[in-house]
This record gives sequence, structure tokens and C-alpha cells, in this order.
Amino acid sequence: MSEELTALSKAGRWPETAGLITDEMVDAFAIVAGPDELPGRVAERFGGLLTRLSFTPPPSLDREAAMDLVARLRAC
Repeated sequence: MSEELTALSKAGRWPETAGLITDEMVDAFAIVAGPDELPGRVAERFGGLLTRLSFTPPPSLDREAAMDLVARLRAC
């Protein structure tokens, strides 16, 4: 898999790489969830092991909702 992804990237064929990456592969490295489900998914997966978390809130999330999400994530 890595050789094929490398070859496609070197050829500038980035759109084709998406078809090779499965949801299971993404789940191994990331949590993909909406703001309402994110804190629960983080708690499930990492259960108090985290000391740092990086995420990008969706642009549609207003400041108050983003701050609420941060507070709920800190409680994980």
C-alpha cells in the first residue's frame, strides 16, 4: 500500500490516493466525529490518557459552541 501511495503522490495523482485509503485506516489514526459526538469518542478511545489534543472545529461552529466543545473535551 505505501509503495502505491508514494508512487501516486510523486506522479501528482493525489485524488487517486483517496480511493486506496479505507475508513478503517483513517480510524486507526484519527477520530472523525461531529462536535456533539467528539467528546464521547475521545473518552472511549483514550480514557484519560491524553495530555494534549489537536482538532479543527468546523467553520460553521460559532465561538460559543467552539468554547463549549473545548470545555467538554477538557473534561475527557
